[in-house]
Parts: sequence; structure tokens; C-alpha cells
Amino acid sequence: MLLSAAVIYVSPVHFVQDLAERVRTRRWEHLTRVKRMPLQATLQFMRLARYARKLEPPRVAVPTLIVQGERDQIVHPRSAHYIYNKLKGERRLVLLPQSRHMICLDTEAEELFAQVARFLNEDKL
Repeated sequence: MLLSAAVIYVSPVHFVQDLAERVRTRRWEHLTRVKRMPLQATLQFMRLARYARKLEPPRVAVPTLIVQGERDQIVHPRSAHYIYNKLKGERRLVLLPQSRHMICLDTEAEELFAQVARFLNEDKL
């Protein structure tokens, strides 16, 4: 199961849109989390995402659920499509149109949990 899996890291358009909305609505709690993330950790994660994009997806042949928030300001939503197209095994792509990066805590969390439960309860080969 992949939730907001990053192979295309940072969506500049979504990032700016999200920032503008947070400024407009005066929701600053996100910025305190961002400030705690060391820059070096972010750069290492970006390198890891580039590496994984090149080598790993074609090797995965097990049933996989890919869930991505379409308003994700961190992981570009195209990541989900890229992964879906590269995987070899049975796969399902679920896009949550109103969700951002923290899809487990966002407005469509119940839909996410229902999709995960459905996926885990299905008979797999």
C-alpha cells in the first residue's frame, strides 16, 4: 500500500496554492511542522525518491493500492500515476480530490480508510 508515495517530489503549483490558502485563512499550524524539518533531511529524501523512481517500481509485482491526494503540496500528484504505470502486479489507483499531503488526517480520511479496508479484505492471488 502506498499513501502519498513520492517519486516526483514537490509540486510547485500546489505548494504555492496551498500557501496562499493558508495565508488567506490564517492557518499557520502547518508552518511550525515545516520549520522543524531539517533541510538536509529534505534533500536526502529527494535523492532517495529519484533513486526509487529509477529502480524499484518495475520490481514490485504484488497487489498494490496507491492513494494520492490531488491537492498534495509536497508530493506531486503525478507520482501516483507514474507508480501505477510502472508496477507489474495487480494495482489500484485512488485519487482523493480534496486531500493534501496528510491524507490520513484530511477531509477525505474516511474514504481513505474505506478504500484501505476494501483492498485488505479482497481476495488476492
